[in-house]
Amino acid sequence: MILVESDPGISARTLAAAWPWALEAVVALFAIPRTRLSFAAVLGVAGVGLAWICVFCWTGDRRLFFPYTIQLAVQSICLLDGRVRWPALLGGGTMMLLFTAIRLVQGATLSVLFVEWIVAAGVLALAVTAWRNSARSSAARLGLGLIASLLAYAGLAF
Repeated sequence: MILVESDPGISARTLAAAWPWALEAVVALFAIPRTRLSFAAVLGVAGVGLAWICVFCWTGDRRLFFPYTIQLAVQSICLLDGRVRWPALLGGGTMMLLFTAIRLVQGATLSVLFVEWIVAAGVLALAVTAWRNSARSSAARLGLGLIASLLAYAGLAF
């Protein structure tokens, strides 16, 4: 996010648009202390998400918040797997509830939220299945987050 600009109004608008992204990242990072804190864990949570933030800053398309959230939900699920009883419910559910609350504050309609939840449920179900059948490595987690977020982006087209 470029905040060094001559017009303070643009910077204020950029900061106003950034709060949901930052809030979700902070919540997702809380999954890391339940695991071994490592560069790979932080990179997995932040890496793909930063790419979505960059594309958002470049395009201004607020719809990109959805694949960003899905990526964070997948990372949370993977990091919590084997450490809590219901990782998909705790990790994915928490991220989606936060997403829903933010979208309601942003004025999203119930029909839009319904579509987002249907897409999210499908993508997260696929992600959980893929994670359970993977090598469960940092690379698998990073790739799964990327693929899931791309699927979520594609799901917005319908």
